[in-house]
Amino acid sequence: MTPTRLQLQLPNLRLSALEYGGDRHGADHPPVLLLHGQADLAWAMHPVALELAARHRVISLDLRGHCESDQPVAAVHR
Repeated sequence: MTPTRLQLQLPNLRLSALEYGGDRHGADHPPVLLLHGQADLAWAMHPVALELAARHRVISLDLRGHCESDQPVAAVHR
């Protein structure tokens, strides 16, 4: 299964994620959000997502500053 790339546009930030399974599962099967480790990206969770996608909609998020998600903006001190 090839995931779909999602782009989540927030007011000051764009996050990227991979979606597995879409909306084909009903309310009996809640969605699952996967978060990768510090030095990884959403694709690192691919084997886990494939297993879970048989019964759940799975979103594997690229955290801020990883893969296609926006980099953090440095705070400006005056």
